[in-house]
Amino acid sequence: MHRHSTNCFNFTHQRLENIKPPVKKREAYHDTAVPGLALFVTPNNVRSFYLVKRIHGKSARIFIGKHPGLTLTEARKIAQNHIAEIGKGNDPRAIKRKQQTVPTLWDLFQHWYSTYAVIHKGAHGHKQDLSRFNQQCKPLHRCRLDRLTKYQITEWHQQLGKSRGYGAANNALALIKSLFRLGDEIGYEGVNPCTGVRRFPQKERERFLLPDELEAFYKAVNQESPLIRDVFLMLLLTGQRKRTVCQMCWKDIDMKNKFWHVPGIKQKNGDPLVVVLSEPACGILEERYKNKNERDISVFPSPQKSKQKGISNLDDAWGRIKERMGVHDIVIHDLRRTFASWQAISGTSLLVIGKSLGHRSTSSTEIYARLITDPVRESVDRATKRMLEYRKDETNSETTSQGAISNDEE
Repeated sequence: MHRHSTNCFNFTHQRLENIKPPVKKREAYHDTAVPGLALFVTPNNVRSFYLVKRIHGKSARIFIGKHPGLTLTEARKIAQNHIAEIGKGNDPRAIKRKQQTVPTLWDLFQHWYSTYAVIHKGAHGHKQDLSRFNQQCKPLHRCRLDRLTKYQITEWHQQLGKSRGYGAANNALALIKSLFRLGDEIGYEGVNPCTGVRRFPQKERERFLLPDELEAFYKAVNQESPLIRDVFLMLLLTGQRKRTVCQMCWKDIDMKNKFWHVPGIKQKNGDPLVVVLSEPACGILEERYKNKNERDISVFPSPQKSKQKGISNLDDAWGRIKERMGVHDIVIHDLRRTFASWQAISGTSLLVIGKSLGHRSTSSTEIYARLITDPVRESVDRATKRMLEYRKDETNSETTSQGAISNDEE
């Protein structure tokens, strides 16, 4: 492009403001301070910054931005960055096209969800992740992975902790952190922005029903209908999650061998589980089987919905039970903790407790380690006390002997 000497000058804000729109065709003005930076002005007074340079032997014009939306200082900085890339043998246009194809956090979640969560997690687990991502991670959905920073994640985590609670914030953070493990599968090779973000401190819930509370629980639950009573007793006697018990089906029950085969699709971690049924649990099932309708598929059919679907809403009944018990600081999941805690109190190993609960790793069961040490400590105390009794006798004997020797010497 032929450049008129009057169109080449050191750009200043004032001189750019003084440029009049051309009458017929677009006019170009070139900056002498940053060679290659040009301002194109149309008859309609549309002003755009471009970088005009030769790239790989060919003349190229790279759009920078519109003026005055983009200031002269900003345009010069962008132009200098482009010139530096050209000096390295790179084409800024190719770099921009590549950046436009960088996946967002939403893209990463879609890939993770379809290739990992749906396959390796149970139906409840991956649906819970989908709900958590849609509700709690929404502010980050459209963030490009290469622009998502540790600072952004920290700010979002802090805000979520204030609005939704520490537990929800920590769970959402863990979800996003896990997504980046598959980042390289969709072309992202950067760092995980969640690395180093500090979780909120959380105290593991250790609440379980004590002996007097268990007595009150049995009395309270017996005042409910047979359906509600049996659901809550089964929650306590199997230690399984509410959703799993509510969806218990007759086809999964092996009464002969006293097993309950829970399909992986009904498990939080997606793993199938064989639950050992105690005599009291079998007694409840046998009684329900005698009184069930022929069409009943579920052990605990919903009274409102189709008889083929399990009961789902236990909140109202749980409220009544707590009211009768006179205890208000317990949740339904504490029945699961009660089942595990009483195993621990009885001296059962963490490995066995974990298997009965369907835990994939022992870390989920370590909360019950303190209860396991209690009977051990009592045994140790009893043993040491007995041993020390002999030490006391020995001390008395030595004292008596010394007294006898002294008397002889006298």
